[in-house]
Amino acid sequence: MANLFERLQEKQPQYLEKERQVETIPRGPLLQPVVPPTDSKAPLIEQTLDWIINRWPQPAIRVRDILRFGPAAARNRKSAVALAENLAAHGWLQPLATRQHNMKMWQVVRGPSAPHGS
Repeated sequence: MANLFERLQEKQPQYLEKERQVETIPRGPLLQPVVPPTDSKAPLIEQTLDWIINRWPQPAIRVRDILRFGPAAARNRKSAVALAENLAAHGWLQPLATRQHNMKMWQVVRGPSAPHGS
């Protein structure tokens, strides 16, 4: 009869190994990068980045879009603007000129960018 430690060292059944496998999305050199998905416990900036890069289909985004469709915690104007400006500072968004003075709009940068400082 095997003791507890010998049983723990045995290989796990196959059905348990399949549950542990993480599903990967195939990516190639011509496909756009994917930000790892987040959950509700992740910081709000990561949730917003995940939503913009992985789920937002258009090339540009407005504050209004974040307020209407973005993560629930980002649905007030002050935090939506702050999140978008933070993402712009890190190169994920680029500010765009708008016709209205109170409208803010950014282009979503999905491809590789140059390192900061070059």
